[in-house]
Amino acid sequence: MRIRFIPLIIFGQLVLSAYLIHAKAQAELFCVIGKSCDAVQQSVYGQLGGINVSTLGFIAFLLLGACYFLRARPLFHRFFLWGTGIGIVGALYFIGVQVFILKQLCSSCMFIDVGMLVLGYLVYRKHY
Repeated sequence: MRIRFIPLIIFGQLVLSAYLIHAKAQAELFCVIGKSCDAVQQSVYGQLGGINVSTLGFIAFLLLGACYFLRARPLFHRFFLWGTGIGIVGALYFIGVQVFILKQLCSSCMFIDVGMLVLGYLVYRKHY
């Protein structure tokens, strides 16, 4: 049963990341809860290497989804597990940045980060 939620979570992550990319390009960022999304997205933590974090997240979730569907092959299975682990670390980092450094929460970002933690829980509970 848990395995069915994994593609749904990955799809949700893709949709939310795509929304953030689109909203930032249109300068129409909408916070589902609260009003700090723009402040978080425009902060120095909103980019890595000059690329928006939401764009990097979209690419990462796209690759994670591809590895999930190709996981029958051992190499892609390992990439999926490693990618999930890296995603967990990234989610914890960005939650920490919002809570402890910026002291502002982007609800869309938090949905993505918490979704990644749930995905990690489902994946690693199944494998270990």
